[in-house]
Amino acid sequence: MISKAIRDTMWQRTDTLLSFKKAVLVINPVEYLKQQKISIYRLLLDSANVYAYKDENAKVNWDIMVSDTTKANTVEKNDATRIANEIDIRNITLRHTTVTFDDRETHIFSNLWDTNLTLKAKMKKKHSELFLDLINKNIFFWQNGQLVANHISTHLKTRIELDRTGHILSLHDALIDVNGIKLDVKEYLRRDTVAKALDVDLQYGLHAPSLETVLNLIPESILKKEKVSTKGEVTVKGTLKGLYGREKTPVGTLDIKIDNASFRYGRMPYGVNKLEVDFSAQVDLMRQIPSYLHLWKLHLKGAHTDILADAKVENLLGDPNVLFHTRSSVDLTALAQTFPLQEGVCIEGGLETDLNLYCRLSYLKKQDLGRIKAGGKIRIDKLVLRDRNKDFKFTGNASLAFVGNECLGIHTEIKNLSLRSLRLKSDLESLAATTKTTNPQDTAKIAQMECKIGMDKLKIALEDSLNAFYGKGSATIKLEPDEQKPNKPKVKLSLETDTLFCRIGNTKFGMDKAGIGVTARKLRDSLWISTGIVGFNRLVVSTSQCALPIRLQRTSVTVGDRTIALRNATMRVGHSEFTASGTIYDLYGAMRHHRMLHARLELSSDNLNCNQLIRSISFPADTLNVEKDTTSTDLRLFVIPKNIDFELQTNLRRVRYERMLFENIHGAVDIRNQAIHLKELSMKGLGAEMRTSLVY
Repeated sequence: MISKAIRDTMWQRTDTLLSFKKAVLVINPVEYLKQQKISIYRLLLDSANVYAYKDENAKVNWDIMVSDTTKANTVEKNDATRIANEIDIRNITLRHTTVTFDDRETHIFSNLWDTNLTLKAKMKKKHSELFLDLINKNIFFWQNGQLVANHISTHLKTRIELDRTGHILSLHDALIDVNGIKLDVKEYLRRDTVAKALDVDLQYGLHAPSLETVLNLIPESILKKEKVSTKGEVTVKGTLKGLYGREKTPVGTLDIKIDNASFRYGRMPYGVNKLEVDFSAQVDLMRQIPSYLHLWKLHLKGAHTDILADAKVENLLGDPNVLFHTRSSVDLTALAQTFPLQEGVCIEGGLETDLNLYCRLSYLKKQDLGRIKAGGKIRIDKLVLRDRNKDFKFTGNASLAFVGNECLGIHTEIKNLSLRSLRLKSDLESLAATTKTTNPQDTAKIAQMECKIGMDKLKIALEDSLNAFYGKGSATIKLEPDEQKPNKPKVKLSLETDTLFCRIGNTKFGMDKAGIGVTARKLRDSLWISTGIVGFNRLVVSTSQCALPIRLQRTSVTVGDRTIALRNATMRVGHSEFTASGTIYDLYGAMRHHRMLHARLELSSDNLNCNQLIRSISFPADTLNVEKDTTSTDLRLFVIPKNIDFELQTNLRRVRYERMLFENIHGAVDIRNQAIHLKELSMKGLGAEMRTSLVY
């Protein structure tokens, strides 16, 4: 169905109001001829797409009805066109329909995915009624380029009445289900001809408001459905009021109150003796009045637990600033025996909190963490979270002390931390950290923050892709403004450890007495550029591309933007030993994603066994054969790997290839395009001084 209100030849086809794969229509033409009545017995649309579009000048593609009086009179006089006195719709069904609303005037974009609709209606000149049953799996909503809502399933069942004389649209007996939350809705829409907009007045509230209704909203995957006795008053209500039209959208509100409430599940040893909640919210998408979330009070008491908290989120659609306060004492072991948790779910331990927090969303986006203001403490004692159904277990002890209300200062202690899940396994014996912030007053710069960490025995295992072990060591992390762009962060990391091991896929490396210093600068969004230096006493690298491990002696390696710079790095591979200086590019991409490995190196060696090196690359899985057999008996063809591009300047004292021995080799070697090019190499071998160029 193409709208003539908007003519569009672009690929988006904003004039396409409706499209579908299949349609079934059953009508009674006799009633139209005799009574000027349109009777639609059945209309079915399968896999339909509805596209409602409004451009920047408030022109819409759904304005397809005749509205001009002169034109209307002309139509009435035309014998070929008759206007129906009544429309009777017995059944309209939409299956698997996508509804898109694209409002370029108010910068609103929304999608209703996989919508199913059943509709019945009676339409007369002065009065119309419509029965509606609408179900959709997801609502997707953007406003001004920001994601406002997603993953929202709804069910609407209502009777709609239209009074044409007063231009009023009313909802009766409306029931809306939003992600399992059932709401009663009362609404009327009136056409405001002066403002050229719709006057919306919608009120909604929780269907059958009671504490039992609220508790039943907890997913059954967490709590078993069991009988619960409740007391107290529950109120959940909200409004949507205002004009919708040119640069106008209604204002939405929500109020939740629970007073003097208590509850207890039948077979549980503990119950909640007191529950009080006071929450309110207001959202104005046009930003003419403040948008906010206010948790005025949350108080829960029972099962050796006393939780008291309040929070505010101001400037919700701008740069939200969050204020949060809590003073709580929680016995997680007893609290878990208050609710009928699903089989296999276990919660144990204790939690003590006394915390004040202030933060803006922009602090987190800019990594300006030093401007977070916090004071108080958090203590977690013998925490256990277990879900046998999902093979998940978390245990640990932790304490956090927040120092000062005007800056972020934290002292953290964590002991015996353990995490087990289907994908990730991790253990930490102990960690102690102190964080302090300086100079948070200058808003033009990132606030300086320093965190000193002492850590013992950290293990991480991520399925089959990553294993890491960190022994005993210390680290310092600094967050400070960049010298050239002080409003962007620069992160410095210095780390010392006695042991560090890591496995990425089939590549392993381990080092002892390691020191790492890295500086990372943020360019934009999530793009960071890092440089640093890694020093170690010994390093061993094992990769699936080579049968023999690569051993590096005491040295330091400089790491830049996808580059590794070597300076007199001594390496040993089997019987071969050489010293390298130069740069290697994108080593990680070559190992993990088979990208091209570039290198510009100067190599010097006292002994190079080409037979063994070639075998280690040709037969990477046959480690024993490579180590034992260093002759060339079975060596026939060596294929150069595709992803290598090396430029080497060589100074080799002794090289063995096949049964030949060469000495004092000097010159350039290029390895690229699966070929080795020796450029004017000078050497001594086979009883002669020689200079050679060769392509293999």
